[in-house]
Amino acid sequence: MSRRLFRTPEPVAELVRGGARGGPHLVRGEVLAALPATGRAIVLPYGLDAGSGAEPVLARVDVEELYAFGRPGLETLEHARDLFFTDGTAGAILRMAGDAGHLHPEVELHLGARFVERALDPPLGALSRTAFVRTLRVGDPIYVYGRARVEQDTTGLLSGTPGYREAALMAAFDADAAPLEIFDETAFARLAAWHRLPWYRKLSAIARGR
Repeated sequence: MSRRLFRTPEPVAELVRGGARGGPHLVRGEVLAALPATGRAIVLPYGLDAGSGAEPVLARVDVEELYAFGRPGLETLEHARDLFFTDGTAGAILRMAGDAGHLHPEVELHLGARFVERALDPPLGALSRTAFVRTLRVGDPIYVYGRARVEQDTTGLLSGTPGYREAALMAAFDADAAPLEIFDETAFARLAAWHRLPWYRKLSAIARGR
């Protein structure tokens, strides 16, 4: 994992002014409510609702089935929609939705926020089935790490964002073009804290986890 992941995120405006050359780039911004043309609302599996609050743009659903004998059944489902975000210097579009509303396979998702527990009807033979749902929502901070390019903001949505002077430009992160890593605030803080540890503290933590 690149050392860029535990440095200060770069302003999106600087990435745009530099033509998104080099990279990968690490940026942080706030998820906007506006839907890109490719954006589709998330539909969670098993008839789950996303709970109260702003619209979810990312969701991880871990489903656990418990049986009287044998190992529990485990399933992880990740859902996403494309989105706009801004850090106050410029805006960006993030294209990360895959087929049927699932997260694109070239995206590695890190959500550290607390999960919401939901009981589901168990299948035949199971004692229980429980879903543990984590979401990232409109208005939440998001960290994006990967290669980007610069595009025109044909929607005009981001052209009023501070940092624009002439042409309305925005950064574009596209999972179809290159792999991406995405973090919520909690997951990124944990990663940064881990990388700040001296090597002997990391070794001790790994040894204790065995």
